[in-house]
Amino acid sequence: MMSEKNIRLGIIGTGHSARIHLNVFRSIQGVEIVAVAGKRHDKACALSQEAGIPWCPVFAEEMINSSEIDALVVAVPPFIQADLAFLAFKNHKHVLCEKPIGINLVEANRVVDAWKTSGCVGMINFCYRMIPQLREFKSLIAAGKCGRVHSIHAEWILSTRLNPELTYHWKGQKELGGGVLQNFGIHVLDYLFFDATEVKVLGAKQENIIKYRFDDEGNRRVITGDEIASAIFDMDDSTVVTMHLSLVSTPSLGQRVIARGSEGTLEFRNLDPKAPGGPFSLWFYKESLKEGKCISTSDESSEDNMSLLFSRVDKRFVNAIKGNDVSDAPMLDSGLRATEILDKIESASRYI
Repeated sequence: MMSEKNIRLGIIGTGHSARIHLNVFRSIQGVEIVAVAGKRHDKACALSQEAGIPWCPVFAEEMINSSEIDALVVAVPPFIQADLAFLAFKNHKHVLCEKPIGINLVEANRVVDAWKTSGCVGMINFCYRMIPQLREFKSLIAAGKCGRVHSIHAEWILSTRLNPELTYHWKGQKELGGGVLQNFGIHVLDYLFFDATEVKVLGAKQENIIKYRFDDEGNRRVITGDEIASAIFDMDDSTVVTMHLSLVSTPSLGQRVIARGSEGTLEFRNLDPKAPGGPFSLWFYKESLKEGKCISTSDESSEDNMSLLFSRVDKRFVNAIKGNDVSDAPMLDSGLRATEILDKIESASRYI
């Protein structure tokens, strides 16, 4: 752990998430971003120059092996991420991963085992868990606001892949870590169950509506990732939980989580369904409230909310490296737990 000198940070990746991390970490005191690496060296160098970062290694492994790097953000697709995170922990680097850890449970276990033996900080960017309205939702349930909770329903409804002319992409391929369950559902599994004692999968179904898409060269490619996923769970032998995810439904409704109980109903939802980063609101309904009561609403606009979501995890990553208490942070074992539940869903699922 370090407390006084700057944390020398490297970023692996040049995509949207990597750029958000870069901008967030540049604003955190005590962090010096010293290198960016990516699959395409030209894109990594352009990003480095744009951000005024001095070093652009040809290969990510150069950064991982460097004694000039203390910590790494690994923001690349799942089929690449697991090997890089594993190697980073073997080289005693602190690592913040994107989700999911890897493309399957075997990869996730391998990374987590390397983390546990490294003595370093290992975290995963489960940023939705940190949303104040969602945290209050869970706290109020635990405090008995709804009485005896008998059901929880979570949904994330989008229309982003409804257009059949959209091209082939790794996010649509199961074997590469794509599909709605691995890309969106992994977040939902985390914030629903990270503090649960036991989660049983009672049934599941995954579906692919658009079976083929064309790649950038005009080749017809088979789509292997799910576009719709539904599952039903028994949480701690007391609460039935249902989850429904879709990338091919209209209208887009964004995220919503509803807890129904003997004393009332809580609802967490997107205020702007097309903005996955929020803002969000929290509502309470009971017999005596004709239209429900808004308990909490995000103050910020929806313009740059993903940066705010990422910052809540990124700041905890820095604090953990410095030895501060981050007991509420999403450590890598949370990533493993979510992948274990995801694996049970896929084992139980009927795939159409």
